[in-house]
Amino acid sequence: MFYLASSSPRRADLLTQFGVVFQTVPNLLTQETLPHSGTKKQVVSQLKKLAFQKAFASKQQYEGLILGVDTIVVFNRFLLGKPASLSEAKRVLSRLSGKTHQVISSFCLLDTVNRLKWLRTDTTSVTFKHLSNSDIDAYCTAENVLDKAGSYGIQDVKDSFIQSVQGSYFNGVGLPIHPLLSILKKWYPQLIKEL
Repeated sequence: MFYLASSSPRRADLLTQFGVVFQTVPNLLTQETLPHSGTKKQVVSQLKKLAFQKAFASKQQYEGLILGVDTIVVFNRFLLGKPASLSEAKRVLSRLSGKTHQVISSFCLLDTVNRLKWLRTDTTSVTFKHLSNSDIDAYCTAENVLDKAGSYGIQDVKDSFIQSVQGSYFNGVGLPIHPLLSILKKWYPQLIKEL
C-alpha cells in the first residue's frame, strides 16, 4: 500500500491526476521546526530532514510505502512558511509583489517492508506581477491563506498574480511529482494506473 502522509488536498489531487493509487493518512509528526533564514543548501537540508521525519513518524502505524513531503517559500534568504494571521499573509504577499521567489519542495519515500528510502528536492522560481492592496485583500478573503506556505497557492493565483514560472509548476503546487513518478515507475509500477 502507498500512503500519503499529508492533509494537503493539492498533493492528493496531483497524485490522482497522474494515476497513482494511494491512501491519505494524517501527518503524525507533532512538531515541525524550520529556521527563519538560511542559504539554499541549509534550507534543502532542513526540508529533506523534515520530509523524512514526516514519513518516519507514520511508520509506527502504517506498513508499506510512506510519502512525507514539505514545501517552503524562500525570498531573499528568508523562509516563508504558513502565515499565523491574515495580516501576516497580507504583509508577505506585499513583499512578494513584483519580485521573484523560490518554492522548494522535498519528499521522502520510505519503503518500510524492504527498508528502502528516497529523498528528492526540486526548486521552482516564481515571479509575481505588481499587486495592488485590493488584489491582496480580495485573495486573502477568498482563499484559506493560513494553510499555504508563502501565503498563497500557485494553482489559485496563476492567472492573476503570476508573471512567470521557471521550473516545475507541480513542484510549485507542493509536490515534485516527476521525480516521484520516476521512482514509482521503476520500483512500484503496479501503483500507477493507466489514465
